[in-house]
Amino acid sequence: ALGYCRLAALEAAAGRLARAHEIYDQAQKVDPFSVEAEVGHALCDLEEQNLPLCDARLLQARTFVRRAGGAETETARSPSAALVLLAQGAALVEHSRHQEANEVLNLAVAAHASVGAPAAALRGRLLELMSQNTRAYDAFSDAAALEVQPATLAGLCFLQAQAQFDAAADPADLEKVLAGRE
Repeated sequence: ALGYCRLAALEAAAGRLARAHEIYDQAQKVDPFSVEAEVGHALCDLEEQNLPLCDARLLQARTFVRRAGGAETETARSPSAALVLLAQGAALVEHSRHQEANEVLNLAVAAHASVGAPAAALRGRLLELMSQNTRAYDAFSDAAALEVQPATLAGLCFLQAQAQFDAAADPADLEKVLAGRE
């Protein structure tokens, strides 16, 4: 099912949401309890602005995550649980339920650290919607920093550029950094 989900995610990223839904359906035929497929459907629904269906799919995905040996339990600390919570946070941002979105994003990161970068980016988006641009910038910077692997060339370039931005004292210096003259 995971292979189908990855293929569907590529289709969704290319804007072919109907095709993505079809492939997520195939994934669910292989694994009817696939959290990834249910969340993928929900994210496509979110993109299509079908918020009620998105919410229903996220509720179903949370049910899948809570099942342990057929018994309902607390949401586990796992990548799957974090993925569901991350998608729920995105839906809450779209619903303009900012406080709830922030709480859910915090839960997502607590469930599994692997969603730290996208959670920070969503937090940046909700702060942007609340016209808190300085805090949004900080959240987007946090997201970028979480994505950076200092052991890679791209990561080192990012860290060097960030240091140059931080060292720039005034807007004219920032213009030089952006133009590559410093």
